[in-house]
Amino acid sequence: MIINIHPIIFIHRQENNLSNYNWLNKTNFKYFVSGVVGLGSGLALMPIFNKELFSLKEFGIDVHANKTIFAISTINTMFIITPTTTISFYKFINENKKYEETSKQKILFKLGVLLTIFPAMFQVSQLWNVELHDQKISESSGFDEYIAWATCTTTPLLANIIVKNIKSLKTFMFEPKQNYELDSLGSKIFVYSTTCLSIIGRSIAYTHAIKEFFTNLGLDENFSLSLGIIFGGLIGSSFNGAIEYNVTKKLFSENHNNLSAKELTLGILCVLQGGWFSLPTISDGLDAVKDWQSFIQAAIFLPTFLTKTIHESNSLYESLQLKKQNEVILVEPNIENNFIQEDTINLVGNNIFLEDI
Repeated sequence: MIINIHPIIFIHRQENNLSNYNWLNKTNFKYFVSGVVGLGSGLALMPIFNKELFSLKEFGIDVHANKTIFAISTINTMFIITPTTTISFYKFINENKKYEETSKQKILFKLGVLLTIFPAMFQVSQLWNVELHDQKISESSGFDEYIAWATCTTTPLLANIIVKNIKSLKTFMFEPKQNYELDSLGSKIFVYSTTCLSIIGRSIAYTHAIKEFFTNLGLDENFSLSLGIIFGGLIGSSFNGAIEYNVTKKLFSENHNNLSAKELTLGILCVLQGGWFSLPTISDGLDAVKDWQSFIQAAIFLPTFLTKTIHESNSLYESLQLKKQNEVILVEPNIENNFIQEDTINLVGNNIFLEDI
């Protein structure tokens, strides 16, 4: 009789616990938020790429001329940005790595976190410039589909860029500096020259985008230019410049001899995508200096493209690379511990009854 009743009681209690399972737990909420940030970032970057790639037509790169290539470029942007951003954001909010900080480092890090908003203004400005421009062309007004698109995707885009910059800031401030030393003269010349020239190109692109944004909002053009120089050309560009400089040094100092075939393949794909994601910055910069001589444009924006590609590739690789042995992402169990313990006791008790009989 005990043998017949006890398993029924166990199954009944299990069904009750599963039926009362709360899908809005902390872990699922993190998945949801990360997914929203990833999807919103992909949707925000699609119009940016469409507009900026169209601008490259003036320089002999006409992606829009071929519908197939244009469709592939749009799909690539969406289906690379969305999953990689989702994974990267989820890793960030689950990170439990601790750093030994001095009081000075703590102050500088908090200041750096506050400054991450300024580099983010660049792509947010690009997004709104596209939507406001399209609104003018269609002669629409009010809260229409263009403003709705920009409004709904601005917050995810901001969250994505700020988190990416905070992660880069942590690496810049707290990772061991001996891995970033430049040992050869050639590496020093390459890093310092490309960094210095990319500062100019990045400052021009950031200033141009932010100035255009404030102009589209109805502010005076000279005042908008001043805001663009301060927020983009100086603060935003300097922050990203320090990060890109550190990542470029890292390219020459780390040992890549022990990479597996999977890691090497992933690295090559990340470099290709990193170059692709650098194009909007280069396009905005070239648009600002379209009247300059070609060799000056090349001298400025080729180094900018190179350092931007290295930075984007590194961010992609870190978000997609295999977990290190020391890295653990804690995931909460779906069933409460006391439920598991109680049912374990029941199963043990069941075995005792059977043994006794």
